[in-house]
Amino acid sequence: MKNIAKRFVYTRNRTGRTLFSVCLIFFVMLRFENFTVEAADEMVSAIAIEADGKVLTYVGDSVEFENVVNSVETYFSKIEEGEKLVSVEFNRPLEAKEVMISAGEVKSEVEALGAIVRNMKGTTPLLMVTVVKEVAKNEEIPYGVEYRNNKELYKGIQKVKRKGQNGVRYVEGTILYVNGAKESSEIMQEEILQEPITEIVEEGTKSTSIGTGTLIVPTNGGYVSSGFGTRDGQMHKGIDIARPNTYTIVAADTGRVTFAGTDGGYGKKVIIDHGNGIETVYAHLASFTVKKGQVIEQGKRIGVMGKTGWATGVHLHFEVYSNGVLKNPTHYIKL
Repeated sequence: MKNIAKRFVYTRNRTGRTLFSVCLIFFVMLRFENFTVEAADEMVSAIAIEADGKVLTYVGDSVEFENVVNSVETYFSKIEEGEKLVSVEFNRPLEAKEVMISAGEVKSEVEALGAIVRNMKGTTPLLMVTVVKEVAKNEEIPYGVEYRNNKELYKGIQKVKRKGQNGVRYVEGTILYVNGAKESSEIMQEEILQEPITEIVEEGTKSTSIGTGTLIVPTNGGYVSSGFGTRDGQMHKGIDIARPNTYTIVAADTGRVTFAGTDGGYGKKVIIDHGNGIETVYAHLASFTVKKGQVIEQGKRIGVMGKTGWATGVHLHFEVYSNGVLKNPTHYIKL
């Protein structure tokens, strides 16, 4: 019994210590959080950087203000080799104003510079700086590009016949920049040291017989009046499309015509090999406008819907083969 009592007392004491530790940690966290918030909300003396009476940003003191003002001028008046700085003029001065603000609003010199630059490069800048530079240096002359048709290349293929090369010119003059963007220039003297060489690019015009691999509906609208599969005890090898908006039939994909003629019950028929294992058949045409061996592009007219051969009404019989195996056309096109 005494042992049980001792264990009970120990457990209770240990539980008490645990609760005390948890409370202490919670108290410390709460005090730290309050301290952080109070530090951020603490009101401090600072310098507001203003333009036309509107605040751009805040810094800690007048020394930082002067540093930021100098940094803005330096940022927009950088010169490169062959350039000479003529003048830097602001449309209005940056002004310093002592204020009391939250400590969290005070920016470092780098942050303050960034805020001012973003405003100056925005759509409605409060501050504008005009920089004039004199230049006396060599400049590149970008080359142009001339495109020529080549009937021996397939469409979509380009070939660089002659590579372009930039030219070089010597220029003397002045350039005016506003907020870092080139506004105007005046060339006093110019001499072409090396003419640019125009790049010549040949573009293919030859039709390819290779299809895209994606078939489009060969009719202008319509609906599937008879589906793929067994019909009246016989295999219906394709789908019938009827009642289109117009009777024009187009190639479901780019390819080469392998048959264009009359074929028994199919009537007037066209077969196109798309060069990628896919072959399409168009039957019961009233007429066709292609011939065997012709390369036809996707979406181009190949004939007119009709009811030649074994057909009871005007419609298109459409078949699809993949590597010689008959396929359901609705797996390739959607009406």
